Amino acid sequence: MTSARNPESVAPRSAAEPFALAGTIGLYEQPQGRAHSTAVLFCNPWGLEDMCTRRMRRIIAETLGDAGIGSFRFDYPGTGNALDEAAAVLGFESWILAFEAAADELKRLSNCQSIIVIAQGVGALVAASACQRRQDIGAIALLAPAVTGRSFVRELSMMSHVVREKLEVELPEPQADGLSIAGLDLHAKIVNDLKKISLTKMEGFRPARAIVFKREENPGDQDLAADLEARGCATTVRNFTSYKTLTTDPTVASVPQDVVDQLISWVQDCISSETRQAATAQRTTGLNSESHFSERPLRFGNEQRLFGILCTPSPDIPKRNATVLLISAGYEPMWGWARTSVRLARSLAKEGISSLRFDCANIADSPSAPQSEAQVLYSEKQVLDVAEAVKLIKSEQPDHAIIATGRCSAAYLGFRSALAIADLDGAVIVNPLVFEWPQGKSVDEALRSPLDRSADHYYARLRQKGAWQRVLRGEVDVAGKLKQVVRAGVRAAASPVAHLVGGLNQRERSVYAAFRALARRSTLLTLIYSENDVGLAEFNHFFQKGGERLKSYANVDYKIVEKADHNFTPPHAFESYRMELLEMVHKLS
Repeated sequence: MTSARNPESVAPRSAAEPFALAGTIGLYEQPQGRAHSTAVLFCNPWGLEDMCTRRMRRIIAETLGDAGIGSFRFDYPGTGNALDEAAAVLGFESWILAFEAAADELKRLSNCQSIIVIAQGVGALVAASACQRRQDIGAIALLAPAVTGRSFVRELSMMSHVVREKLEVELPEPQADGLSIAGLDLHAKIVNDLKKISLTKMEGFRPARAIVFKREENPGDQDLAADLEARGCATTVRNFTSYKTLTTDPTVASVPQDVVDQLISWVQDCISSETRQAATAQRTTGLNSESHFSERPLRFGNEQRLFGILCTPSPDIPKRNATVLLISAGYEPMWGWARTSVRLARSLAKEGISSLRFDCANIADSPSAPQSEAQVLYSEKQVLDVAEAVKLIKSEQPDHAIIATGRCSAAYLGFRSALAIADLDGAVIVNPLVFEWPQGKSVDEALRSPLDRSADHYYARLRQKGAWQRVLRGEVDVAGKLKQVVRAGVRAAASPVAHLVGGLNQRERSVYAAFRALARRSTLLTLIYSENDVGLAEFNHFFQKGGERLKSYANVDYKIVEKADHNFTPPHAFESYRMELLEMVHKLS
């Protein structure tokens, strides 16, 4: 079995080439040396799974490229970095047409004769539907497949209700018959089309070979494998280990290496007897555009390691001399939670403002840096990635002021970058957890269990519907919460003294010094928090509740947005965020 490359230690042999394709953005992985006559097409249309598994697909593509196998991965209409209109007009058919366009592009780029599809979740329904129309798909890998569209829609509907309750903020109701999960919207036409589709009822779906990565909690996966076998398809079944860990939260998602290895081994086995040929890819990177913006996918940075998209206003729109650098939180792809970064970029373009969004190293579609740690979040090394992005903006738009912005861990990175990079003129940061990471504190542990919360926070939680029932059922770690409250109380009591003397420990002194440094350089900083966000504990400790101690920093603005969640999902929160960016652009340009 060929083991996948270690993403934490191996430098990329070459960067995947970005392409604009039929209103979407695609990445073609050029194979090393002489290529196989079979190439791989990834099929992951929508949802949390697409966000969480982006990095996994990149690792698979890189490893396949090392083995001489080209691949193409892309965004579907209305998802990721793609344009939006087709999904509303054509429904599920728009995804099938996008799949076929990508398959044709893959054949043009790789000169392949046969295609292996790697499909996950609802992508299985897309791939299977397309297989009935095409003769060039020889094999298909189904990862935790949606066996029926109706069951997929039912699961999404249940998840939508759970997430809406968990967010504890008011979100707009999805359109009639549509679905929305924390801002991830699925159009009603697609939902209605999905309800009519079932893999086991597609008579024309008869791939020669298949592999099904099944979930232990979903017997339908095993039933699908048996159905394929009965149709005469040579079917392999494997376990999709760590499926829930991978697909429920992009901040803590970890790639199951055994799944990657088994999948790559199966692909290689499918094409082991092929004669290789010269790869003759024709490179034609293009633009994604609408009436008010153009988007250019590009590679940049050391060894062209980083992948980003530069969004610029259309020629007829008056330009502002500022560019916004959009940084994604956690392991989210560059388009951000609920496509926040995409929506911000295109909205800013209407105002004449350019933007760059990108994936930091070892996140989504950007390979890792050599000898980097497995955990890249809250690492000072990410500042080097931001520096490369700033350098790119300066080369493209040398007279522009540059504003960094991000949420949560990206807010932290934006703050640390503003401190370290002189060419950053400002930063708008949303719900930063901390201003400097506590030395010796495990990032993985902190991401899974929040930092200390105050008594006020837990008192507010207990007043919510069903809170006491959860406590009585033993679903709440009361002892652990009490320890957090005590630690938060001690910290709050020491806060006035810490401010008076400029910090009681090295971290506190460093944070105060950072704010003084930004003030001396006149670097503009806007801090935005949702009410009751966990990051307010850090803010209140340094600057007092209400920001009373910020008065000595003329360069800093501060705002609390009511009824907003940590991700700023509600429309009014997004609009507040957008207006703060526009305000800073107005000051700097």
